[in-house]
Amino acid sequence: MEGQRNFFQQLLGNGYSPRPFQLEPAKYLYKGIPTILSAPTGSGKTWAAVFPFLYAKKAGRIFADRLFYVLPQRTLVRSIYNEIEQKIKELNLDLRVTMQMGDQPDDPLFQGDIILTTIDQVLSNYIGASLSVSKGQSNIPPGAFAGAYFVFDEIHTVPKESLPTILDLVRRFRPFARFLLMTATIPMTVIEEMKQRIDGESVLASFKSLSVQNTKAKRVLYWKEQPLTIEQILHYHFNQEGIRKTIVVVNRVERAQQFYLGIKSLLNERNSLDDQIYLLHSRFLPEDRREIEQKVIQSLGKHSLKQNQHTLVIATQVIEVGLDLSSNMLITELAPANALVQRAGRCARFIGEQGEVYVFDLPLNKKGNLDTSPYFKTDKLLLEKTKDYLSKESSFAMTIQKEGHFIETIHQEIDLEQLQAISMATIKHEVSTNLEDGDFSGIPKLVREIINVSIIVHDQPQTLDMSLIPERFSIHTSTIKKLFNENPDIRGKIWGYRTIVTEEGLEESDWIEISDINEIDHYSILAIHSHFASYKKDIGLIFKSIHDQDEELKPVYQARYTLDQSKELHPQYRYKKESYQEHVANVRSIFQEQKSKNQSAFTYFANYYHVEKANLEQLTEIAVAFHDVGKLNEKIAKNYWDWQKRRRNEEVKDYLAHTDYDPTNQDDFIEWKKQKRIPHAIEGAYVSYPMVKERVGKITANEQIQQELNNGVFAAIARHHHSYAKNLKSEGKLTINAQITLATTLTKLGLSFNQEHMKWKKTENLKPYWVKPFQETAWIWYWFVVRNIRLADQQSQKEYQLKEVNL
Repeated sequence: MEGQRNFFQQLLGNGYSPRPFQLEPAKYLYKGIPTILSAPTGSGKTWAAVFPFLYAKKAGRIFADRLFYVLPQRTLVRSIYNEIEQKIKELNLDLRVTMQMGDQPDDPLFQGDIILTTIDQVLSNYIGASLSVSKGQSNIPPGAFAGAYFVFDEIHTVPKESLPTILDLVRRFRPFARFLLMTATIPMTVIEEMKQRIDGESVLASFKSLSVQNTKAKRVLYWKEQPLTIEQILHYHFNQEGIRKTIVVVNRVERAQQFYLGIKSLLNERNSLDDQIYLLHSRFLPEDRREIEQKVIQSLGKHSLKQNQHTLVIATQVIEVGLDLSSNMLITELAPANALVQRAGRCARFIGEQGEVYVFDLPLNKKGNLDTSPYFKTDKLLLEKTKDYLSKESSFAMTIQKEGHFIETIHQEIDLEQLQAISMATIKHEVSTNLEDGDFSGIPKLVREIINVSIIVHDQPQTLDMSLIPERFSIHTSTIKKLFNENPDIRGKIWGYRTIVTEEGLEESDWIEISDINEIDHYSILAIHSHFASYKKDIGLIFKSIHDQDEELKPVYQARYTLDQSKELHPQYRYKKESYQEHVANVRSIFQEQKSKNQSAFTYFANYYHVEKANLEQLTEIAVAFHDVGKLNEKIAKNYWDWQKRRRNEEVKDYLAHTDYDPTNQDDFIEWKKQKRIPHAIEGAYVSYPMVKERVGKITANEQIQQELNNGVFAAIARHHHSYAKNLKSEGKLTINAQITLATTLTKLGLSFNQEHMKWKKTENLKPYWVKPFQETAWIWYWFVVRNIRLADQQSQKEYQLKEVNL
């Protein structure tokens, strides 16, 4: 424990002494027990979460191969990414920190050592409906979950659909990963229900473990019955004594933009230039958002460079968590109690400060009712309960005890009922069912009811090279549907991006015109004509509305590329002739390099199956080596030989894994498009099965474990080009010469040759070989093996591309 304490002090420096609740989670996590940490906003949960991973890496301890730091909001992801990346550099640790979100897809396959990402990204991959990759590639990212350490931060702010799914992920992966769930405002009854579902422990920060400054009142809350207006914002802001520091939080981006523009206009009219005004919400490009955040931090941060600068920040919910800011005054629209407490945490946040929090009622909508968006259904009930509470107790000092009572009173009953409404058995069944075919219809039920979609503003999206990642924004589909309804002429000026992946892994993408509002739900990426959307650095993405003037859309904005060159292997890259034997040697070599990054996963699988870790490593290497054995099919071999003769005037006798191909050569490209694709993935799995089975029989005598290991490898080889490949497409066979080539490979792997599956028909019964999502541990094993296969296969081609570039 002393070593851990010393490392924590080294981590944060300046003589920092960790509190008991910051060290206690590691005690459970290192034993493999899922843990829930409950501590107030600003008490130091972030480093309590990261510490176990970094300490284990430093100590060379088997704990986790990678860290997923999972957050509910994109702005929070960026904030904590910057904080962690900076600390990793300071400590000179050899760890790659990455970020993966819909509007910033930097790590879609989860290949970083520390991955900052959102709830939507993790859960969509968990249920097989990936928002980060195509359906054909969707079995690659979740393979990274095995051997990982998950931190689910700010879990009290996740959509109600997400929490049961998160808990199911913890339950399902419990033997193979480590989990910490963190909250500031979840009622104790809900924490107890969560503990029961994940068979976990909880760590609660006691008042004694917190500093005196954290427990005494630093701010007072006041309730105001009327809706918030620009005039009221300016009244409260300018009535402050001394340096004016105000944060205003509203519930919708459009209203935040209207307030910002209105206030700027009024201050310009008054020639009032002393106050800096900033707008902060989720619809900025990353570089612009970072610039705004840095300016706000300079004025309102802990070590602000402009402490004497009068500052007014207009923001949405993005400011509730993550940014380490403090204002003298916080003005907010009504929100559920837990959100109000989070927002209040941005007022009088630092030692010795005092502040005031003003909560205003909501405006009316067109029908004369309260505009509760984005809070609907159960959240709307919480909103109403919060309003009743504040109406009866119109002002109070916000001590930790009072905030706890406030949250318990409003949330305890509704939050518990909401979680218990979906039983463990129900969520388990729904997740497994969705994994059968990767249906996007599962996202509203299992991730969030209101789905986000990536928006690209461009007049001719068909001309875009999507591998260069055009600028995009993550927007609720409900917002796009509203835009669609308000602008009848948008039909034909909005497109959905469709990617079709064949069972052989070939991708064909195009843009489809959308003429019906219901078609919006079919796509995760949309393009919108610049007539209906624009962008300004200080305002963000602006949508055309029938109620607004067109002047804000005057700067014509077109999405730019965020990359100079593609980061991922593109379908149109060149291929170099590679014999089957060479390819096997290459992917085996790559796997050997990758193996060291999966030691926790291999250890956890070995512990679960009661087998030697080295045996599972060899079995995975066998799967990697066998993945293209279907290319020894005489029909494919003849196709490849004919291609080399026709296109390169070369007689080839060796069995090939790849032919020469250059897409910049027009004749190559035309011929390639004419080629009939002969499937090989499921065929290769079928050929390999008897030999894999024989090897597994030597690893364990347990028939149940044998079946899980065998079928996981079969599915991994069968689906190494498409996640949902299912059937043999044609009959085929391996000739005597092909069998000799295979036997040579087997000898190098220490395996014996088996002739049992050298021929196959379309009608072969494959049912005994497949693994199903309801076979939970076998499915996780399949995910892990197929990830190793596909990454090694992709890397083998990337290695060639790099060599070509360096010539």
